[in-house]
Amino acid sequence: MERAEFILFRTGWEKYWGQDAYFGEYPVISKEVARYLVEHNKKGIGLDNIGLDPISDTALPLHHIILEKETMVIIENLCNLDLISEEDFLLAALPLKFENSDGAPIRAVAIL
Repeated sequence: MERAEFILFRTGWEKYWGQDAYFGEYPVISKEVARYLVEHNKKGIGLDNIGLDPISDTALPLHHIILEKETMVIIENLCNLDLISEEDFLLAALPLKFENSDGAPIRAVAIL
C-alpha cells in the first residue's frame, strides 16, 4: 500500500447493486484510515459501494477528511474489483466534462 498512489477498497458490497439493500448500512473506512491516506499523499480512494461515509451521516466527515487535500479524489460505485489482482496496475478514471460541478460520472478502467 505504501507504493500505491490510489487505494481501492473491495468490500463485496456491489453484490447488492439493484436492490434496496445497496442503500443500507454498507461498510465504510475509519477516520484513521482516511487520515492515513491524506498523510501519505495518496491521490484518491475508490470503493465498491455508494459512499465513503455511512448513508445516515449527513455531516460527511470522511469526505471532509479526504477532500481537505484538494488533489485527492473519491470514486464510488466501482464494480468488478475482484478482477483486479493485488499487483501493480494502472487505474484510469475518465469523467464526463461538466462545468461548475464537484463531481461527474466516470468510466473506470484498470490496465493490468
